[in-house]
Amino acid sequence: MPKYSYETYSDMKSTSNQKKERKVGYFKLKPGEKAIVRFMFATPKDFEITTIHEVKIKDRTRSVVCLRSAKDPMDACPLCANGTPIKARFFVKLLHYIQDETGKVVKVSPEVANFQKKYADILSARFNEYGDLCNNLFTITRIGSGIDTSYDIQYANPMKYTEANGYVKDFSAFEDFDLAHHSYMERSKEDIEEFLQSGDFPMPKKSQNNDNLTTLDNGIKVGGAPVFNSVEEERQVEQALSPTPAPKYDDMPSTPVQQPQQPQQPSDGFTFTRPRRTYDIE
Repeated sequence: MPKYSYETYSDMKSTSNQKKERKVGYFKLKPGEKAIVRFMFATPKDFEITTIHEVKIKDRTRSVVCLRSAKDPMDACPLCANGTPIKARFFVKLLHYIQDETGKVVKVSPEVANFQKKYADILSARFNEYGDLCNNLFTITRIGSGIDTSYDIQYANPMKYTEANGYVKDFSAFEDFDLAHHSYMERSKEDIEEFLQSGDFPMPKKSQNNDNLTTLDNGIKVGGAPVFNSVEEERQVEQALSPTPAPKYDDMPSTPVQQPQQPQQPSDGFTFTRPRRTYDIE
């Protein structure tokens, strides 16, 4: 089982605390609600569209990336072969500007929106009209509810929504951010087959190479200085690695142990060995 030093442990805690401070949330609106947002990408080349399967794990619905490409047979993905519906989702990283009753920005929340892929065409059209998306602000209004939900995305007046009024452009919360640890899971064919048999994905496994890393259930490899996305991940790391605590300084000897002196050799050039005496200690 891999071990790590106290220095590495401190780095892990520090990185985890930073992650907690800049936690990325999920973009959600109530019917009829409007939000002012700034999209992280500049051009449609930065769009991320992923085909996923939605599965039930205990009482939660999770998104699992489909393993099959357009030209692959159905059995390339166990969930496709099992008849689990497939969806193409457009995951959008954005800044959500939370306002109070007076319209003042009180919080800038980094979030991910889970849209249907048709909204990629809508934002592509906005790019063709207004240019670099991340340099502009947009309004998103939710219309309807349930399966009848749609979103109206329009350009926001730059004279009204300025950086001086709190609509800052700061995407630092998305540094080292990975959608696969946030919005969906990437699992191997073997893991998915085990899920279909047992109803749950396998527990963490050690990596097969000799890199002294441990792969957690959500795909994170830890060892050296891993990054946590939540307190739950930190707990999984601590359980998986079970580190050996470093010795306390109070337990260290205060003075070095004196080594026994060896008998000096005779000066006449002859060498002799004195029989060693042994004592029985009761």
